Amino acid sequence: ALSGVCLMSDTKAELIMQAITTKLQTLSGITVYRSRAEALSRRQAPALVITQGTNTPGPDPISSCRIDWELEVQLEFYARGDVPDRQASPFIAAAHVLLMADTLLGGLSINIWPGAQQPQIDPADATALWMVCPYMVRHRTNQADLST
Repeated sequence: ALSGVCLMSDTKAELIMQAITTKLQTLSGITVYRSRAEALSRRQAPALVITQGTNTPGPDPISSCRIDWELEVQLEFYARGDVPDRQASPFIAAAHVLLMADTLLGGLSINIWPGAQQPQIDPADATALWMVCPYMVRHRTNQADLST
């Protein structure tokens, strides 16, 4: 523990990441990872890696005690095949449906919306693709406590 400071529960951003991961782990036919540290092998596609991007506070506090945040959640879809973007497409569509079904994430967020999809094809292996699909999650915390 930090001197004089008691460690608290997870931040709201972490709770949102956990909720999104749990929701997307229900996708069938694809393995879902949270913040994977090692590279995926060819055999591990299709796969989805969920990582946290920036978590930016709004320019002005809502009041003297609340802050709105914009959390970027990166969904990285990995696929292989003769037309790898076609292989990834059904998983991207299914993940979007799951996220849009509850944009409040059970009360953790204010809203969720998709960002610009960014396809990446490996020039050394045209059968491999990863598609980065960012989602922005607006949420609100107490100014003095990032967990509430």
